[in-house]
Amino acid sequence: FSAPEIDYIAKISKISIKEVLIRLKEKGLSSIPGAGAEILSDRVRDIIAPRKIDTSRWLEIHKTAHEIGLNSTATMMFGTVESVEELVEHWNLIRKLQDEGIIVGYSAQIDPKKLGYNIISLTGIDTGPEYFLNVLNELKKLDEVKKLYTTTGDHMLMIEIWSKNNEEFSNLIFNKIGKIKGVRKIC
Repeated sequence: FSAPEIDYIAKISKISIKEVLIRLKEKGLSSIPGAGAEILSDRVRDIIAPRKIDTSRWLEIHKTAHEIGLNSTATMMFGTVESVEELVEHWNLIRKLQDEGIIVGYSAQIDPKKLGYNIISLTGIDTGPEYFLNVLNELKKLDEVKKLYTTTGDHMLMIEIWSKNNEEFSNLIFNKIGKIKGVRKIC
């Protein structure tokens, strides 16, 4: 649920923002998206999204979410009617949340294909418990392995692999991962 949706739920339910967020968290909500931020400038918001919540309400909802242990993101939609000063105002408001300790980190999503990686694979690795740490540590050394997940079920480990082509991928699977002591199966 985005900040405008949370605001709407609070209004129609006649409860506080905090109570809405607590109830949603109890039902499994772990984060709220930055949707509805557009540009955190009321002049711009009044033109491009006049029926959405204002800047202070958006900030209040995100601060409240963090106070109760939810994560959130902030987006910026630009290229409409905003000035450079309003873009800076948006960043300054986000920076203020960082300075207040509400925002404690950033994440970015990278498109591997833009970097020349045409093969993206989520691959299962099976090993015995006695080799688990060895396999894990060896996989961490491979540049092509971007993420490692420990799992239960069919595979002990799931790895995200980025490769430029099929030849590189096959070489990684058969000549590197397949030769790690303790690897039983690669799927």
